[in-house]
Amino acid sequence: MSMAQKIRDTILPLYVQVPFCPERCDYCSIPVSTRMDEAGRYLDALSLELSRVLDYIEDASALTLYIGGGSPTSLPKEDLGRLLGLFEPFRKKVLEWTVESRPEGLTQENLTILSEAGVTRLSIGIESWEADRMNFLGRSTPVFDPVQFLSGIRPFFPGSVSMDFIVGGGRFDTRAFKDLAGALLAAGLEHISFYPLTLEGQTSLLAHHDRSGTAKGIEEEAASDWLDCIAALSDVGWDRYEVANCSSGKESRCLHNLLIWEGADYLGIGAGAHQRVRNIRTENVRSFREYVDRTNEGQNPFSVRESLSDEELFIERLLTRMRVRSGISLKDLGEWIPDAYVRKMVDSYVTDGFVREEELIRNSRVVCTDEGLNRLDDLVSGLILGMDRVL
Repeated sequence: MSMAQKIRDTILPLYVQVPFCPERCDYCSIPVSTRMDEAGRYLDALSLELSRVLDYIEDASALTLYIGGGSPTSLPKEDLGRLLGLFEPFRKKVLEWTVESRPEGLTQENLTILSEAGVTRLSIGIESWEADRMNFLGRSTPVFDPVQFLSGIRPFFPGSVSMDFIVGGGRFDTRAFKDLAGALLAAGLEHISFYPLTLEGQTSLLAHHDRSGTAKGIEEEAASDWLDCIAALSDVGWDRYEVANCSSGKESRCLHNLLIWEGADYLGIGAGAHQRVRNIRTENVRSFREYVDRTNEGQNPFSVRESLSDEELFIERLLTRMRVRSGISLKDLGEWIPDAYVRKMVDSYVTDGFVREEELIRNSRVVCTDEGLNRLDDLVSGLILGMDRVL
């Protein structure tokens, strides 16, 4: 039986990387191109790589599709239409179709193109609603009022909407974020993602603050602000179903990401995209031009191809499953870690307020509290230590 045949009767997440953006923001570490005239060559390569994973797609019972960037909607409209058209043959299989965008990319024309193509979900990189913080982040996009922006796109896009925010830096105001989050929930926003500002390597923002000696302080302050925002979002009614993601209700959670966090196989195409099917994990080259050249010359675009051991796969799934509210079952933990050790560690996590006792009693599942999610790396490391006792 082929690998693809084993995927039959599953929901398969497919991620598509589109590394085009109108600018490179100072905080961004993702390889992107601002050369929109090169989009045609990139789409040629993407179409060829899509054929590489075609068997998997055809044998899956259903798909989730996530087109990320960059900002795919920054493409010229003809190229945007061509990009979306690559997936028309699978449209009936797609349960959820997300496209990322900067807010200025969601013109009435683009919203219509997205809606008519079958896109069901938008993920919008708002990042901030304040001019001074946009300047701090090195982003030249116009400043949008998120509530007004949401009401402006609703007539042209009937699907679900998510907004991303960066927490910290540039006089970040937790109280103002709380007020905004409450207003967005009341206005019908379905989803919020919120991330602490990190000064990534090879970014202009890190270089600037390294020179001034302020990098460490900025990240520490952002981490503290982020913890305050978690409580603020809960206070106004958002459901934190994953470490950095909140929804207005269960039906508004991102299915694509949930499947991956819960351990599903996933496909990835495009420059820098990741993929894991069973124990085989690959990562494509990050360079836009190298990806195009290798793919168009008939070579595979992998920079990494590795076979995970069963132990490594368990550890990966342990970390991702603990990220979400469904957690992980005691039975799954017991396949790799002695039951007595698991019980000892989990009981200590309950006592410390990191794991929900009611879920443990009612469903035999280890589910983190908010505080547990904030300490996730420590909790997972504590469980992994128990593997040495049986391996």
